[in-house]
Amino acid sequence: MNKKVVYLILCLLIIGIGVSVVFWVTADQKVRKHRPNAELDLKRQYEIKVWDMVNPNMYVSEEMQHKVWEQVINDFEKQYENVTVTYTLMEEETFSRRVKRGAKQNKMADIIIDWHGTPFVDKANQFPLEKYLNFEEDFLAGATRYVTGQEGVLAYPILANGEYIVANRDLLEDVDKVAEEGWGFTEFTESFKSASQEMYVIDYQGYFTASMLTQVNITAVEADEKLNWYSQGFVKMYNEIDNLKENKVIGYNPNWLKNFWHKEAPAIAGADSWVYLETIQRNEKLDNNEIKAPGSTHKINPVLLPYPQIEPEQPRYGMKVVSAIPFVQKDYKGDDHSKLVVDFVQFMSGYFVDYYAMQSCLVPVDKRLHAHWKENTVLDDVSYTTAIKTVENGLPIRSRFFKDIEEEAKVLEKVQPILDEYWQSSGGIEKLIEGIQKEG
Repeated sequence: MNKKVVYLILCLLIIGIGVSVVFWVTADQKVRKHRPNAELDLKRQYEIKVWDMVNPNMYVSEEMQHKVWEQVINDFEKQYENVTVTYTLMEEETFSRRVKRGAKQNKMADIIIDWHGTPFVDKANQFPLEKYLNFEEDFLAGATRYVTGQEGVLAYPILANGEYIVANRDLLEDVDKVAEEGWGFTEFTESFKSASQEMYVIDYQGYFTASMLTQVNITAVEADEKLNWYSQGFVKMYNEIDNLKENKVIGYNPNWLKNFWHKEAPAIAGADSWVYLETIQRNEKLDNNEIKAPGSTHKINPVLLPYPQIEPEQPRYGMKVVSAIPFVQKDYKGDDHSKLVVDFVQFMSGYFVDYYAMQSCLVPVDKRLHAHWKENTVLDDVSYTTAIKTVENGLPIRSRFFKDIEEEAKVLEKVQPILDEYWQSSGGIEKLIEGIQKEG
């Protein structure tokens, strides 16, 4: 063979090997190893960016959020001199827009705080958190299921917001047993028949109906942009609801809160758990003689109770989860940075419990924080038991996919008048089901 040809082939081989080595090294740097035992480089300056939604609910003010983040960051940076953490608070519309755009571009904050309870399930862009944490041992099971996708646990659950019945424990019997064991429809009916008063239902945004349908595994929106609130499997639950309504076990009353506070209603369902908190605050005002209006001087002994179940031995309760979502950038920052992000998420969760869970009905989902929470929570012992049971056996009451949130809200707007008509009239369930099929 011609020497020039041999030299040319050798040169090409050398170049090819060189390119392959460079490609392999570069590719290896991009591989998302997610090693839980990765060590920080003390010579490297790390940065963690967080996006949070401003004033996400009535219990969390912007002022409080700034206070929490400043303390979290200050305390964390004291432990890591080469780490800088920054946070951005955004209005809901801006937050949603930036998350959707960031998902498409694969360019987002390192951590997203999701108050909607909709972990952004995207296997390409999220951490396999089960590599770092023992969820089965340390977290309430329902919360772990909530943030689990096909590729593993994809968000870090912090707080759970369960759906509860707010009851006057002085008007119902065996509330301790109900909180501990739950109740079937028969026990539920007998309890309210004994009280000789019906439970008022507030079905705003369909929370009551959705909480009941959760038992047959409701999921938010389907591909044709309709609520998955109708199938043959759901008919039994609709009939159970209608049976309770027809027998005046549950019903609608426009004066629901007034009647509850006047001891004229044993329980309320479908309203947020703020009714429980407002009742406690009202009792304090009565103790201080701050409420003197006629007919408003009754102190109420509020308690949270679980929803009735078709299969009490396999309870399914509706809930949402506040989660922290670690996000992997297009330009991978290394497994040491990934480990640092997970460490920060765990670190901040305790602050969220201290600031947001103690004076609300939000439940810490990390069982290691329960002793501290129980000692300081506003919840009474029965309500505490109900809250834990609900989250342990909880299922999503809303979509878990961020892209579906806006669509789901639009559909619920169409469904709301149908729900209102059903509850405020004496009409049967057929019209409700027909409306759900058509509009939902």
